[in-house]
Amino acid sequence: MVLSGLTVASAELLQQFGIDPKDFSKARVRYEKVQEELRQEGLESKGNATDAAAKAEETLQRLTDAWVEYLCLTQKYFIKITSTVIEDLMNKVREKASAAERAEKLNELCAIGEKWYVRNEAYFEFEDPEKLASLVKGALDSSSRVMRLLGLQLVRICAASVRFTQCLLTNVGSGLIGLCFDREIATELEYALNVCTRLIELHESNPTAYSDFPYGWICRISSLLDPQDPVPNLPPKRKSQALRIAIKLLRRFPAMSTSASLHTILLRYCVHKGAATMDEIKNILHVILDLFDCAETRQYLRYNDLDVLYAPFLYTTDKSTEANINLMNGAKDVLAMVMRTWVGVLWTCSETKGLRAVIDVLHLPGDLDRKMVLLTLFNKVLCQLAPHRGLTVLKTWQGVEKNKRETLNSDTINSELTSSFMDFSFSRIPGEYAKTQSFSEGGIFMDQTEVQDNFVPTTKAIGYHVLDPLLGRVLLMLFHHGLPFALVSMIGDGASSRLLASSASSLLQDIFVLMDTVLPVRPVGRLHTALNEAVGRLIQQGDLSFRSGPTASLFQYHRMIKDVSLATTVAGTNAISGERAITPSATTISAYGLGTMGVDDAGFEALLRQTGVDKADGFVGWNQDLLLLLVHGPLRSMPRFQWVLKETRFFHKLIAFYQPSLQAQSRTFVSLRTEECTPQLCNFGLALLDMFLSTRVGTEVLDQFGFTSAIVKNLQEVIDGTPQILNRERLGTRVGQTVIHMVGRYSLSANGLMAMREHNMFGIINNMFDELSGERAAAPSPNDTLQDVCQLILQSLYIGAVPNYGVCEEIRHAIRSALCNDVNSVRLYAATQLHKALWRDLSTSMRWGIETLVQALHDEFYSVVESAFKLLLSICLCSEEALDYLISLSPAVLMESEVIRQHSKELDLKKLLYCIVGRPSGLRFLQFYGWVDEELRRWEESESANHVRLVERMQSGEAVEASVEFIQSMVNQRRHFHDRTVSDPIYTLYRPTVLSRSIPTYSPPGESVSGFFPSHFAAVLCKSNEGCTLFKHSALWQRSVQRILQQPLPPDIVYDGSDARSEGSDDDIDDGERVLNEEDPSFWGQLGAKTEMAETTNSVEECDLRLLRAGCLPCSRDAQLLSAARGYKTPGRSYLLTSVGDVAELKDAILCVCHASSCDTGFALMRSVPGLHKRLNALMVFGATVSVRSICFVGECILARSRRCAEQLSDMSRYVLHEPNAYTSADGVPYSVAFSHIKPSRWTPIGRPKNQWKVSSLYFIYKQESSGKAGDNPYFTLEGSRRTDALGQSARRVFDQVCTLSNPVNREGAKKKLCQVLKHQPHIFLEPRMRELIIDATQMFRMQHAERKFIADLLENAPLAKPVPSARRATILVPSPTRLN
Repeated sequence: MVLSGLTVASAELLQQFGIDPKDFSKARVRYEKVQEELRQEGLESKGNATDAAAKAEETLQRLTDAWVEYLCLTQKYFIKITSTVIEDLMNKVREKASAAERAEKLNELCAIGEKWYVRNEAYFEFEDPEKLASLVKGALDSSSRVMRLLGLQLVRICAASVRFTQCLLTNVGSGLIGLCFDREIATELEYALNVCTRLIELHESNPTAYSDFPYGWICRISSLLDPQDPVPNLPPKRKSQALRIAIKLLRRFPAMSTSASLHTILLRYCVHKGAATMDEIKNILHVILDLFDCAETRQYLRYNDLDVLYAPFLYTTDKSTEANINLMNGAKDVLAMVMRTWVGVLWTCSETKGLRAVIDVLHLPGDLDRKMVLLTLFNKVLCQLAPHRGLTVLKTWQGVEKNKRETLNSDTINSELTSSFMDFSFSRIPGEYAKTQSFSEGGIFMDQTEVQDNFVPTTKAIGYHVLDPLLGRVLLMLFHHGLPFALVSMIGDGASSRLLASSASSLLQDIFVLMDTVLPVRPVGRLHTALNEAVGRLIQQGDLSFRSGPTASLFQYHRMIKDVSLATTVAGTNAISGERAITPSATTISAYGLGTMGVDDAGFEALLRQTGVDKADGFVGWNQDLLLLLVHGPLRSMPRFQWVLKETRFFHKLIAFYQPSLQAQSRTFVSLRTEECTPQLCNFGLALLDMFLSTRVGTEVLDQFGFTSAIVKNLQEVIDGTPQILNRERLGTRVGQTVIHMVGRYSLSANGLMAMREHNMFGIINNMFDELSGERAAAPSPNDTLQDVCQLILQSLYIGAVPNYGVCEEIRHAIRSALCNDVNSVRLYAATQLHKALWRDLSTSMRWGIETLVQALHDEFYSVVESAFKLLLSICLCSEEALDYLISLSPAVLMESEVIRQHSKELDLKKLLYCIVGRPSGLRFLQFYGWVDEELRRWEESESANHVRLVERMQSGEAVEASVEFIQSMVNQRRHFHDRTVSDPIYTLYRPTVLSRSIPTYSPPGESVSGFFPSHFAAVLCKSNEGCTLFKHSALWQRSVQRILQQPLPPDIVYDGSDARSEGSDDDIDDGERVLNEEDPSFWGQLGAKTEMAETTNSVEECDLRLLRAGCLPCSRDAQLLSAARGYKTPGRSYLLTSVGDVAELKDAILCVCHASSCDTGFALMRSVPGLHKRLNALMVFGATVSVRSICFVGECILARSRRCAEQLSDMSRYVLHEPNAYTSADGVPYSVAFSHIKPSRWTPIGRPKNQWKVSSLYFIYKQESSGKAGDNPYFTLEGSRRTDALGQSARRVFDQVCTLSNPVNREGAKKKLCQVLKHQPHIFLEPRMRELIIDATQMFRMQHAERKFIADLLENAPLAKPVPSARRATILVPSPTRLN
């Protein structure tokens, strides 16, 4: 054992630190942990004057010596035991021992390897790996399954030994392992796949030491996943394992894997229904798109590789079966995921044949199922690129027959439409009701404006959507290939089905809406003109009739939807809900005129009698619906109001019932039980009070009846601590809340405010906040409701401008008093109350609101600070005037408050500071605190690179952190108050017929963040001349400019004539730009000018001119002239501009420069560097890396935000659009759009570098077989490498038949002949040389799995077969005459 040779001191030291020498793996982990602890202890003790540091170093040295001693003994012990077992195995092989005895020794060797060698390969090595490799080969070549399994297990364990792996895989070892894939034995397949995983891991750790992955294994793994060459009875676990290995192979060995068509097999695997999960499909597409992204790996991809995804739509003309529909749906999902990324979109644009072919399928005669799946494809692409636009995803098409069974008749559709719209209008109320409740028991509905919210409504766009540039590119691509015109043709086709016409019209509507808001007028205008001409022509020809057919049904359906929606919107967002009953509110009734009933006096008296107020003894017999209509209708007329007041006791009974005072003689509103006080009763009481307060006469009536005095008395009782009405039991019900809301109703009108002033109600409210302090606030008595009443009053008071009165300063004073209160919850309610004032009237309340919010930021309670800060941030995002006023206040609290600094990430303080720094005065304010330099340094170090990764992940739909932007919270809040607008279909088959919460509108999975384009510090800093000057001298700008100037420029022949003006002229340079050019001449500007001159000089060299005359571009890789991207021509290899330096750093520099130039002042900074913009254009058009091109496309859209840059891009014949308020999303959030792109007619295919070695499957086969013995030329003949001349004639014929198995035409005949040979001459397959040749043939030739399985069974059954003599005919030999003589 190891402990026998270990010294006593070393053993005691290891035991002291808990290191067990018996288990090396655990001992190593424990030693590394103790070593790190001692090293850390020594570093911490160095600062002290004690001897602890020296003692720790001494202990560490002693431990290291003891570990070295232990390691040496362990290595000797490992070599001893492994050599003994290997020698015993060699002896048993020589003695021809039984398979059981050899298996026992192999199992012992595997156990030793698992315990000592696995995960400890850096410490141990086998003494003789060549012997071990020969033993493993013998085990793999055995007819015993146990021996083969032990051999595979030993390969996985010992694979880390470089010599062992080389000896095993050089000759026939890789072929023997390859046969384990072919025998259809699940255990052998599992072990073989484990070996593959281990070899890939080792190659990733050290590519130079370990050999490449065997090419024959890649072909076998491909067969496991190929739907066209299925392996029978393959377990799902093994298929998933093979898929993970295939993805690793494609990423690690792209040339070898693509030559084996592994990428197309994986794409075909993704298309089949249920074959791969969504995560597996994402991983596969991620790897394949990465291959196309890089120019070095793009050369291995063929031009028609994407045809695998288009094939289900094109390569069959028969009627679609269920299998074909599933295949098309799978291809639809994969194609939609490809078009979700920039690389996939540019790949699709580069190879236009397949896309244009599937679009042609739409308007050509064909199968309905195929067309419907294609419509769902384009719908899904648009929905995932515009998830915020409210588009509705079409349901997955399952076939005509299946969907017919699900289709309802028209009567059912109409009835469901009406009922579902009604359900929708009412179903949204309970959610809002729960949100606006103040207490858990039966709260009262407030108006929509009373809902607490962090969003201030505005029509000003607050950002750009990150997906709009990609969406614009896709829309241009679809327009360029004729999708809108194909949809028009489908709509006007009289023979088309109604369903097809409705789906096509819905998709066409979505396309037009998106193009009108994202693309410039020029392409969209032409499309509108062409569409109008086509429709007019169809009408004149009679092909498109508006009186019958699908089009007429569409118009009738839209009219029906409009009528239904108008009728059911009466009970809108202000409806009151409770106990499953719904009644219209005051605002809704007055808006829709339900109360303005033109009745005569007799009819009016009849209505009064029908209310039941005069006859009924109590409120139970009242007709509350009719009362509500009268209050909002006829009773608003002053003559009738006076008549009812003088001639009847109608108002007397109502006011007496609702007066907040206890009466012993009768039951009043405040004496109702909880179940008796319904929301309708509460709502009518508030509406009645509003009617009285609307006129001066009504207010006097309330005074006469003592209504206002009763309310004042109730508030005074609360101050005194003896509440009778507003006690704790009643405040928790609708009764107490309604009484408090009555106080708020006084603040909604001028008459009510005057009444509050006359009865000193303002003084009482201020006194309430003053009394709520000290012991009464810290430990109130059980009957004290002062704090609860203060909170409810803060919720009910209106602090905005009132018509005919203006702003009530007394209420604002009360809010300021509440913000200074000792109770945290009261201050929080006061902060949230500011939302109402800013929601209703931002213009009159802005300055006061901002001052008050800044005051609230000094609070030490985080919830108050959070509420105030978020509201302040939303105001500054929506109003530049508010931002300027905030800066004028010099809000030092933003930089000095400890609460804000500790929660800066949760509050998104950076967003507000970015708004401030964009103003010259704000820049000076933040420079005083040193924040600008600190933030600039942070962006130079890490944030700029993180910004690029964030943009790429957001545009590709990957999950990112949820705290990216504060604007997302604003978007989420707006979703509660906005109804999505969708295109209305005819059938419920694809789109829902109702506007409900269950509408399957597209929402990317896992996407929890805003779609707004993330902010870049350079964009906000360069908005002012002072910021531009500061950023110009920063390391971030200079580094970015240097990286871009390092990129070469293509020769002049590749430029269009319009690109000559990319640098602009000196005529449009303003004074600010001249200052940037003349001030302290920039080193980078000089460098750019010198580089420009040098490249101009070099462009006219004789070599380049000679290439140009020959029709080739001066490129190092023999690129040819650009071919047309439009049409069905094969895309040629266009010019490629290789990126210099790290690609990630280049993308960082591109986005940084584009963000800095996204305003007019920043654009002048970019123009101060000659050649900078020209190189960005060159990278966008000719960049060898596709992701660099995509970043340039995004960067050009960012540049279009600058007015001057947009004008220059227009001069360069770009499609340019900059609309500050382009559209409003389905969530009610306005967005800006800045778009710039090359015209589709000038799009060029993405080129591929020339494959100098012409890498193919033969290349890798012969490369691995030769192992470098063939010299520089990897192509050599099979006869030269195998020396088949040494075989006999029969053996050569057998080998020829084995090779014939790779021929689909003759393989069946070859199988019959090989079976005959096995039957009559099995000894041929037992010859070692022959077995090696057959095994090598399975490695070299692309065979189907059935043929490889046939060969594996042939070799396995040969040792057990007995030769059967063949019956031969008798041959008569006739002697020649000469011999007889």
